[in-house]
Amino acid sequence: MLLWIVVMCLLVLTSLVQHLGFFTFPFLMDPWDKIILDILLLIIILGILYRMVTKKKTGEKEKLRDKIKELVAEIKMLKGEEEEKNVL
Repeated sequence: MLLWIVVMCLLVLTSLVQHLGFFTFPFLMDPWDKIILDILLLIIILGILYRMVTKKKTGEKEKLRDKIKELVAEIKMLKGEEEEKNVL
């Protein structure tokens, strides 16, 4: 999924550079409205990419929190067994 966003971003950037006139091809010259469309697409793609990266980090944090809870419960259980042995 992330690869498609990167590919789309590269395509939009190359299209924007071409529309701005850095690479001029007489048969591909377009009006300014396509430049504005390229800029809007780039902003949308960057927004999607940012959301994907933050959601991925959020998922990792939730998994780590669950693992910590499991480990804490296991430590409490082990400490309880040690205390029972000390009492006997």
